[in-house]
This record gives sequence, structure tokens and C-alpha cells, in this order.
Amino acid sequence: MTQDEKKCAGIWMDHREAIFITNENGEFAIQEKIKSEAYHGRKGEHTSNNAKRNVDRKYHKDLSNHLMNYDDIYLFGPGTSQEELQNFLQQDLHFKNKNITLGTASHITDPQMVAQVRDFFA
Repeated sequence: MTQDEKKCAGIWMDHREAIFITNENGEFAIQEKIKSEAYHGRKGEHTSNNAKRNVDRKYHKDLSNHLMNYDDIYLFGPGTSQEELQNFLQQDLHFKNKNITLGTASHITDPQMVAQVRDFFA
């Protein structure tokens, strides 16, 4: 498979939202914005940690379902959310032969996100 035949996707993400960017019709564009469920703290540290872990796992599963059909994946954003998603994906055999790259970006505009993904895959 040549580089032109590979399906590429980029996700700008933080712990609350992910912006899914692909090249479907010859041009990179935002396809969808995916929100994490709101986490509401619960009483007790153990219960609170488990609830947050479950919210994060569902968010990562939602994102992995969007990325399943892509060969080259670029994850970027502020903080560590992209590293956490990469670790989640590496545990899934569906992503064993996919190229996953991490990048960083603070809170940027939608056009800047699209440009960063386009430039990464150029």
C-alpha cells in the first residue's frame, strides 16, 4: 500500500473533547466533534477514581471506534490526553499495525487544527 492509499486521520484532543479530522475528499476537514461524558465527582476517593476511570475508558473507546479504519493516526493537543489514548490504542490488537504519532498543540482554532493535520501528513 502506498502512502497515497493509506487512510489518514488526526485528532486534536483534551480530556473533554476530541476533534476528528480526515482527508475524505482530497482535502482535510473536521468530520466530527466528540465530547467526553461530564464527570461529576462522587463521595469517596475510591468511588470517585473508579467513576473517572470509567468515563475515560468510554471516551477512549468512542475515539478508537472512529479511528478503526485509518492506517496513519496523528494525535495532538494540550496535556497528556493524547498519550493516554495512544496507550489505550496500543492495547487493542486492531491498532497493532497502525502508525500512531503524538504531537502537541494548545487550544487552537479549528482552521489551525486542520492545517496542523494537513501539514503533518504532507
